[in-house]
Amino acid sequence: MVKSTSRHCLNLLKQIIGQSTLILLLAISIAIPVTAIAAEPIKFKIKPSGSSLNFTATQNNAPVRGEFRKFSGDIIFSPDALEQSRIVITVDMTSLTASYEDAETTLKTKDWFNIENFPKAVFEAESFKSLGGKQYEASGTLTITDIKKPITLSFTLDKFSKTSASASGEVTIKRNDFLIGWSDTTNLQDEVSVAFNVNAVAKK
Repeated sequence: MVKSTSRHCLNLLKQIIGQSTLILLLAISIAIPVTAIAAEPIKFKIKPSGSSLNFTATQNNAPVRGEFRKFSGDIIFSPDALEQSRIVITVDMTSLTASYEDAETTLKTKDWFNIENFPKAVFEAESFKSLGGKQYEASGTLTITDIKKPITLSFTLDKFSKTSASASGEVTIKRNDFLIGWSDTTNLQDEVSVAFNVNAVAKK
């Protein structure tokens, strides 16, 4: 009688363990696809409305401000999939405007942005780093007048969803790295501050 009862308890225990294992395996099989979907980066396109790309140089201790009014980009990004994220931003250099007409005319000439021969500038990034909260870094390559230089910019991910995203940030570049304008920095500083706001919507 004791042996029969023990055998019955053992079989019951095996059934319970088997059922628990099955439930666990089912839970894992359900969870894995959901996690994979959530980690996929989303493809966005830049929405011109609300997006801006501005720069500020300093000449004779006074700011010289400008803007590129047209730029586009392919953005593949998710804060949950930084290793798979990448961006390519193309700037239409012919859309340059400046705080005064003489500066705008000069910046478009051969000794500066040489817009006639190099109408596009490109920033490409495939390395992203979370700095905590909504703060991130993007490292990549900036190409101006056919000169490529590594660059890292910081940005704030102001908004992110499956349908839209927005980010803002700034970076300081050195114009002499790209042979832009006078090499002498006595009157015109080498450092140029670039600020951006990007609104994007998911591609359909």
